[in-house]
Amino acid sequence: MTKAAERLSELLGDKVTTDAFERSFYARDLAPVPGFLSRTIFQNTPEIVVRPTSQDDIVAVMKIALEEKIPVTARAGATTAFLNAVPVKGGIVLDTTGLKGILDIDEKNRWVKALPGTSWKKIDEELMEYGLTACSLPSSAEASTAGGWFNMEGYGIGSVKYGGFHDQVQSAQLVLAGGRIIRSEKEGEYPLSWFAGSEGTLGIVSELEFQVREAPEYTKNYALEYDTVSQVQEALEMTHKWDGPDAPYHVHWSNGDFHEFLDQLGYHAPIKNNLLLVTYQGNQAQVHRGEQMVKDLMGKTQGKWVDEETADAEWADRFRAMRIKRGGPTLLAAEVLLPSARLAHFCAQLAALGQRAAVYGHLLDRGRINILVMYHADETKVLEYLFLMAKTKKIYDAALGLGGRPYGFGAWNSLYLTRAYDQDRIQSMKEHKKMLDPLGIVNPGKVLDPPKVLNPRLFGLGTGSANLISGVLGIGRGR
Repeated sequence: MTKAAERLSELLGDKVTTDAFERSFYARDLAPVPGFLSRTIFQNTPEIVVRPTSQDDIVAVMKIALEEKIPVTARAGATTAFLNAVPVKGGIVLDTTGLKGILDIDEKNRWVKALPGTSWKKIDEELMEYGLTACSLPSSAEASTAGGWFNMEGYGIGSVKYGGFHDQVQSAQLVLAGGRIIRSEKEGEYPLSWFAGSEGTLGIVSELEFQVREAPEYTKNYALEYDTVSQVQEALEMTHKWDGPDAPYHVHWSNGDFHEFLDQLGYHAPIKNNLLLVTYQGNQAQVHRGEQMVKDLMGKTQGKWVDEETADAEWADRFRAMRIKRGGPTLLAAEVLLPSARLAHFCAQLAALGQRAAVYGHLLDRGRINILVMYHADETKVLEYLFLMAKTKKIYDAALGLGGRPYGFGAWNSLYLTRAYDQDRIQSMKEHKKMLDPLGIVNPGKVLDPPKVLNPRLFGLGTGSANLISGVLGIGRGR
């Protein structure tokens, strides 16, 4: 046992483990890293796992980590596929799922204070007891947590009406390297904009306070079927212009391959083409007005009305887009933010890759759409798996070329940072990191500090060669 492990065990007892079997569970997220990569490029398995149950526990870990110069990676639901919450330099994993619960609810002013490891499912269930609900929710709400969503982009279900989670957060409490506790608000010495979406590279979230809303009286779902993505794009562009009482609560789209994959897995998927779901919430007059808006949209965009049962089933499965993973054994994914006006161009470039993929997108605010591209692979077939992984670069290249960017960077997507953000923004991010974590203790190897093998030129050459070979061999075409 290392000196750091001994010190942590002495302070925190059985909240600390160095057991190899337990540590192995923290070496991956939704997308596994082949063994030879984790042994050569990354050090994904932590030496120590700590499961804190209080802010004091986090402070103790961060003090010892700085003194012993050991990296710390915070982890909760780990519902991404970019190694955001997986160590790449070993060290300590701080499993924050034990920091769960709602600390306070202000019914009058509609805000809630929660611990970072609280799942969105639990948050919304408790809010419902007070006649409240979250403004928006992540598509992985059953597993993802308040702290995790704050660390990431914070977009999902309801973002077309209420914006991202970052817009709703009023304050956050964080523990920095060395154990110092700070409070971040919209304005002040440590503004929220520094930490929201920083992917846990600046500090460990220990508490969040955010806005919620009154639970709606009615929820009504309307679905349209489209033959082409161009028709879907036209519908999305029109929907973006609806505001005030005409604005829907949620809009999402899924392509034909998504539904075909579901059928192959034994799920009932009555729609074979593109499906657009538009959900309205509010009083009876508001949801009735929504029906008129969607019927008008159908007429203007050549859509086909889908029955109420199918629309309601689509809404019921809104947190389960990843269920196609059952067709694996592995699911590879690329997730992007894209101007909705470029959707058809993006899908045309995706089709040109020759890779069948399930595509699922949430309409966001400010004329954007969050798109998740998913396809199956088998990590045990290492060469084929690498060829299929290489296709994700083509997907991100397509999005970046159309004014989009990755939805999160982690380690895998860090090579796109200079193409996604301008130099002023990157320089500000570097300054914040240097100020708050000068020794690079907090979640190193992510965003600003990628592994050297992910140098854009080197990685681009490797993935370009892999894509050329996979095209010749036809890898991915039949899945």
